[in-house]
Formats: sequence, C-alpha cells, structure tokens
Amino acid sequence: MNLTDYFGIFIANKNKNCYFPGLFSAVTGVRLYCGKKGVVNNMKKLTKTFALFLGIIVLFVSFSVSQSRRDRRDQPEKLLEYAGVKPGMTIGEAGAGSGYFTFFLSRRVGDRGKIYANDIDEDSLQALKNRCRREGVENIETVVGEIADPCFPVSDLEMVTMLYAFHDFTEKEQWLRNVKKYMKDDASLVIFDGQDAHTGLNKEVVSNIAGKTGFELLKHEHLHNGIWVYVLNIRNSLPQ
Repeated sequence: MNLTDYFGIFIANKNKNCYFPGLFSAVTGVRLYCGKKGVVNNMKKLTKTFALFLGIIVLFVSFSVSQSRRDRRDQPEKLLEYAGVKPGMTIGEAGAGSGYFTFFLSRRVGDRGKIYANDIDEDSLQALKNRCRREGVENIETVVGEIADPCFPVSDLEMVTMLYAFHDFTEKEQWLRNVKKYMKDDASLVIFDGQDAHTGLNKEVVSNIAGKTGFELLKHEHLHNGIWVYVLNIRNSLPQ
C-alpha cells in the first residue's frame, strides 16, 4: 500500500467506477467504490462503520464520565487514608465486583503488598482479572467466595474491607463468623457503606450483628457524600 492509500485520495476512474482508498480505507479496511452499482454498497459500509466507531466512542466517554463521577462521589483515596491502608499490607476485599475499589487498594499497598479480591460473582471477577492482565497488575488475586464465607486463601489478613457491599450480604452474621478465621487477631474489618432505608444499616444494626459474631464496633461515623464507615475488631483482640 503506497502513500496515496494512507494520506491521499486516489481516484481511479475506469468503467464509471471510482476507487477511494485514502486514509479512511487504509484504517478501516473498507474499500469504497462509486458508480451505479457502488453507491448503495458504499452507503451501507459507511453507515455500519461509522455506527461502530460512534458506539465505541460513546461507550468510552460514558465509562470515563461514570468513573469520574464515582471518584468525585466516593473519594477512594480518602477512604484508604481513613482505613489506614499502607504499603506492604495484605488485605482482603469483600464484594470486590469488577474491581473499582480493588485497584485503589492495589496501588496503595504496592508491590510488597497483596490484595485478595473476593466476590461470589465469577463474571465480575473475570472482568477484574482481565483488567489486571491488561494493566500488568500482579498484586491482586481474585477469590470466588460463598454467600456466607469469603473463602480467602490465607489466615493472616491485616485488614478486610469493602465498599458498598455489606448491605447486600444475605447471611451477614454467618459471614462475619467465618471471616474471622482469615484475619490476624488485631486486624480490622472496615466497612464503607450507606446508612439509609436502602441499605438498612445504622449503628445499632451493625453493633448488634457484631456483638453476636465475636466482633465489636469501634468506630462509626459519616465521612462524605452518604458514605458511612463501620470499623469492627475481633473482640478478643481488643485492649483490656
């Protein structure tokens, strides 16, 4: 393919058919012809190609805008600061989904740290793994859990955290009983969630569940934009 194919519009008029390679054809692989037989085909090809390009652009812009809005709303870096996430930590994330919060955790703990991203939705975890491969992230390991057990593969987590997940747990008490075996004695369970009619969570509810499952609610406060934090510690690890 010569320079005309890429940067010009070469017009070969022969038997009333015109071939327009140009930059468009070189990039898309769609060859355009004109003439009595070519016009209709050209319009169909152009319509399909531009529709595809437009769809990709709209999808990309929508995703970027959505992420930007969520970043402004959730302010994940502030959440990491509040939770005390530090480089080198080993952390379990429950209800990670496709990894919105996971990658903020990953960057904060760094190469010496490890994030175990748990969810019961295997499709979401596959999307998370795909992103890890695309971005070359090596300190995240996905974990398929059960409704009442996160199934983390280690027993020395320094923290377990979650963002907008706990209110969806249908077996909260049993899940809390099970998660303890994956945590160090002095590890914290940091829950970022809402506190409204939708979540059904508040200080009294979480404190009651914690008390039944061997935890104690140490902190409860509103942070920003409807995000509340509930910090739980294993009861036998609390200072006497």
